[in-house]
Amino acid sequence: MHDRVQQAAYALIPAGQQQTIHLKIGQLLLNHLSEEAKDNHLFTLVSQLNMGRSLITVSAERDALVQLNLKAGKKAKLSTAYSAAIEYFATAKQLLGTDSWTHNYSATLEVCTEALEAEYLNTHFEAIEQLSESILKQARSLFDIIKVHEIRIRAQIG
Repeated sequence: MHDRVQQAAYALIPAGQQQTIHLKIGQLLLNHLSEEAKDNHLFTLVSQLNMGRSLITVSAERDALVQLNLKAGKKAKLSTAYSAAIEYFATAKQLLGTDSWTHNYSATLEVCTEALEAEYLNTHFEAIEQLSESILKQARSLFDIIKVHEIRIRAQIG
């Protein structure tokens, strides 16, 4: 019953305003919840902000949302919600932008490596190959390369 009431209320919001409302809800949660409450409601918080992400124009806010998606992806991965983790990591990568390997290498590497591991855990072997090749083309250090090969080896073993 509660879901139907919520859906009916949501349907009353004009389509052009839905993203704005989601963004405002996410920002209110982000600004007014305690750190503990933010952790407890991380998925709700990130979901609201993600639904309004196209309206975020300030790079610091986009970077903060990248970190929140990364945190949500890691939490989902630990909970064995691998598909959800993959979505959070994909959103983080999208928020980083096309030139992120140049301008934000460490965050991009972390997001992509976490996504690679989530793809492995979700047995998406084709995605593992594509993503690992992409990371290896951009990797700057031997340590970064080793992490990718480690995940690829685990995928091939089993």
